[in-house]
Amino acid sequence: MKKLTILISILFFYSSCKEQVDKSNLSHHEIHPGCKHEENLAKVRDTFNLKLLSLYNSNLTADKLIFKSDSLIKSFKNSNFELNNEVTSFCEAQTNYFKAEIFYKNGNYQKSIDELKKSSFFGIITGDVATGIAANYIKLEKYDKAKIFVDSIGKAYYLYDYALANYYESIKSKNEAIKIYRKIIADKAHQNQFIYKSSKLRLEKMKEENPVFLNEIIFPTRKPGKETYNQ
Repeated sequence: MKKLTILISILFFYSSCKEQVDKSNLSHHEIHPGCKHEENLAKVRDTFNLKLLSLYNSNLTADKLIFKSDSLIKSFKNSNFELNNEVTSFCEAQTNYFKAEIFYKNGNYQKSIDELKKSSFFGIITGDVATGIAANYIKLEKYDKAKIFVDSIGKAYYLYDYALANYYESIKSKNEAIKIYRKIIADKAHQNQFIYKSSKLRLEKMKEENPVFLNEIIFPTRKPGKETYNQ
C-alpha cells in the first residue's frame, strides 16, 4: 500500500511537470486568452479616440461637427455590435460629451446640459460632468442650480477648488473667490498644473480697483490625448 502511494505521488508530480513544460511552448495569449480580448478592446477604443480627436481638431461648423459625431457613433455601433456594453457605453459617452462641448461653445446651454447628463456613467454626476453642467447654468444665470452641481463635483476632484472659485467670481463674491485662489496657490501640489497659473492670474485681477469678474466656470474637455480646457 505504501509503495502504491509513492507511485501515485511520482506520477502526479510527473504529470504536473509535463503540464508546465507543455504550457511553456504556448504564447501568452494562448495561456491567458482574456488578455488578448482586452488588447483588442483597447485597440477599438484607441481607433475610436483617434477619430474623435480628428473632430476636436476640425474647423467644421458646429452643425457639421454634431452631424459627424452622430455618424461616428452610429458607424461604431454597427461595426462593433459584438463588443461588450462597457466599451460601447464608453464610446457613446465620449461622443455625448464632445457634443456637449460644441453646444456650450455655441451658446446652446440647455442642449449642452442634456448631452452631459447622457455622458454620465450609471447616472452619477460628478467630476468633469458636474463641472460642465455648472458652467452651463452659470451662462443661463441660474446660479442656485450651478452651485448644486459645483457641490456635486467632489472635493477630491482636482478642479473642484478652481471651479468653486470661478463660481464665487461669477456671483461677484470677491472675498470668497480670493480666499480659494490663495488656497490653490499655497498648495505645492498644484505648482505644475494649469490651475496654479490661472489662480495667480485671477488673484491679480481680483486685486484691481475695479476688477472684471469672470462670468463662467471652467468647462473641462475630454479631448483625447491632450489635457486642454475651454477657458
